[in-house]
Amino acid sequence: MEHSQQSEPNTGKSWAISLEGPVLVIFIITSIASIFYATYKLGAVGFLTAPLIGTSVFGVAIFGLTIVYGTKNSWLPRIWNAAKAGLLAFISTAFLLVSLTAIGMTLLDALEYTWKHLSHGGKFSFVVALSTFLTGVFFFVFRLKWRVTYGVSEAMAGIAIATLRAHDQGDWWPSNDVNFYVIILTAGVYLVVRGLDNIHQGLGQTNDPMLRLFKFLLAQVYTDDPEKVAKQYDGIK
Repeated sequence: MEHSQQSEPNTGKSWAISLEGPVLVIFIITSIASIFYATYKLGAVGFLTAPLIGTSVFGVAIFGLTIVYGTKNSWLPRIWNAAKAGLLAFISTAFLLVSLTAIGMTLLDALEYTWKHLSHGGKFSFVVALSTFLTGVFFFVFRLKWRVTYGVSEAMAGIAIATLRAHDQGDWWPSNDVNFYVIILTAGVYLVVRGLDNIHQGLGQTNDPMLRLFKFLLAQVYTDDPEKVAKQYDGIK
């Protein structure tokens, strides 16, 4: 009997970023440099006390949980297995916690140093740049989760920008102002196109609030056909 040569699909989850290869090398180099800086600034005891205490608490917690919920062997093997699990948890998390603490401290000091040496205009530019980045990350996550709603807001933003630009212009279709048409095209039309594309791409997301609202409103139209009403309500409860 012949067996299929096709391998079974991998149903496990994979991370977009994993600590391996160049990413791991960069993380290790950054961690070592940050640890040296933090140790130089606070001293070994002052810097390592908090991370190692946190890691020790985690290791003790793993030790206790392994004893309580581990294999029901006799007490000596159970304690031995719990000790190995606790030690492994301590070792595996110690470097990570120390590294993250050192990197965070280094970044905060770098930001503080930069802030002190920036002019008033530079500080404002820095705040705007940081706010733009954080807002962009927020809307990126929002777009991944609720793409239709994001697309609607994007299209509305494009229409609003074009409307405000036309209101500020005042004239009817100014032929000499090239900037007017460039802004309408790039910040208006293209933004609407991207918004409609996001709406199209997100139609398969049944949990999108805007899509659920649209289905709810659409269900109110088919009041003469109970089957259509029931079909429209599917997925929005």
